[in-house]
Amino acid sequence: MDEIAPIDGAAGSDGPAPMKQVYFHVGAPKTGTTYIQQVMWHNRRRLAENGVCYPIDHPTAHFTASLDLLQRRWGGRWDESWDGTWTTVSERIQHWTGDRAIFSGEIMGLVTPAQAQRAVDSVQPAEVHVVFTARDLARQLPSDWQEQVKHRHTITLTKFVDDLIRLGPKAPRPFGELFWGLHDAAHVLHKWKGIIPTERIHVLTVPQVTARPDLLWRRFASLCGLDPDGYDLDVPRDNTAMGVVETEFLRRFNASAGKALTYEHGPVINNLVGQRILAGREGKQPIRMPPQYAEWITERSEQLIAEIRDNGYSVTGDLDELLPSPPPRDEPVIVPEDLSDDEVDPVALELVAGLIQEVVSLRGQVQNLKTRLKPQGQVAKKVAAKKAAAKKAAAGETVAPRGGPGAGGGPGAGGRQGGRPGGGNRRGAAKKAAAGRPGAGKGQATRDISASFGPSAQPGSGPRADDEA
Repeated sequence: MDEIAPIDGAAGSDGPAPMKQVYFHVGAPKTGTTYIQQVMWHNRRRLAENGVCYPIDHPTAHFTASLDLLQRRWGGRWDESWDGTWTTVSERIQHWTGDRAIFSGEIMGLVTPAQAQRAVDSVQPAEVHVVFTARDLARQLPSDWQEQVKHRHTITLTKFVDDLIRLGPKAPRPFGELFWGLHDAAHVLHKWKGIIPTERIHVLTVPQVTARPDLLWRRFASLCGLDPDGYDLDVPRDNTAMGVVETEFLRRFNASAGKALTYEHGPVINNLVGQRILAGREGKQPIRMPPQYAEWITERSEQLIAEIRDNGYSVTGDLDELLPSPPPRDEPVIVPEDLSDDEVDPVALELVAGLIQEVVSLRGQVQNLKTRLKPQGQVAKKVAAKKAAAKKAAAGETVAPRGGPGAGGGPGAGGRQGGRPGGGNRRGAAKKAAAGRPGAGKGQATRDISASFGPSAQPGSGPRADDEA
């Protein structure tokens, strides 16, 4: 990964440079956070040129750094490579000499007050701001349910919502803790009060679906002191939603597969099956909240808006956008678990077709890599042969040229001074033995290439979002 040289924000100025501003974007998940992160990653060099530090060296490094700050396992596992990743991020911010830095980690809503204090202390000296993107519950609840299904859970939409309403944060793990712990703006932001001034705690509302596509970015950029028009927004939308039929199919598949689905299957289920195949089906219908929840959603949304106003948080956007919008009149509301098998089963046929196409594509990629690597393997063999010859020469041995005296195995063929009977034959035998060893030569290259297409261990895509459950 190429390094991005810090930009001296104080260059050419009189007196001490103004204090650096640091923006912690702490969620919530499913509110356009992936899109914002992709825009910043795509534009990280331009940000640096403008004096803005985006302090990660991999597109998903924000996730492991957040886990390290939280000291939290994900999917019941902890990878030692995550140790110290928050320190790496915070030191990059701390040593940056430009005028601002932005870190976006959508699970930072789970911090304790002590962890929030540690995050602020670790980037000093700086003027720290906290940004929370909030979306209305009528869209957020079904979106989060879909995310749980993509992480191999089997809970139905109505049970998911019923438990969250009735039990709140005490709903069955991981749903209660993660939904209310990450999506309740008042709960999340209260933990930062007293650590930073209230005027530096910001709520950014997610526009309704009828708004211009770049409005979320424009709001975020303006809040963080960036020029919204100064960056390239042509980035892939990797977190596209599935429709109601597709999500219900995947939920039933999870239930049928049961314990056969493991951590290693996570990236395949989430990224390939969920996002690349099922989310791309034509004619998919969005997941709508069943009508029996409309009254509760409205009341809870009004309560949330009042809490944000009463706390005096800075608002970018319009708090009325947190109120639910009625579904289109001509679009029926489908309760996922009420779908019949005849309505769900056709998804399986399209999924099989998509998986076959993926296999064909991967086979082509493997063949292309083998073709490209073959000349490199031949060059490596020649280099190794030259090194071996040089080593023998340094040891006082004589290496006979190919086709010269002793090439057929006679006296002096590749032996020490004075000749070593059978030297050529020994080399031939050694060559044959090496060719017959498992993993030698071409076969090894094939296995190494194939391994590169195995299950990914990217955090956030493989494990269930259930911490230690």
